[in-house]
Amino acid sequence: GNLMVGERAEKAIRYAEAEVLFKKAVEFSPTNYNLNARLAMFYKSRFDATGDLQYRTKGLKYFDKAVKYAPTVDKIKKARTELKGTDLDA
Repeated sequence: GNLMVGERAEKAIRYAEAEVLFKKAVEFSPTNYNLNARLAMFYKSRFDATGDLQYRTKGLKYFDKAVKYAPTVDKIKKARTELKGTDLDA
């Protein structure tokens, strides 16, 4: 579905398309921690590449949702902490 096509779009450097598809996947299943985490990782990747703070903000939002739905998944918490730690006021 949207997740798979989004992954292909991201690999093809079609970031705007990938973002739309990842968001559609989350909209389809909003309590799925994996989909929220995948969208968060997309935003983290875009922030790391561009330094654009809007990606950091969006990434933290979806990491928070992923942690809410899967509080025991350490990989998500670690990635969220890495993203949050990229700003001095975090």
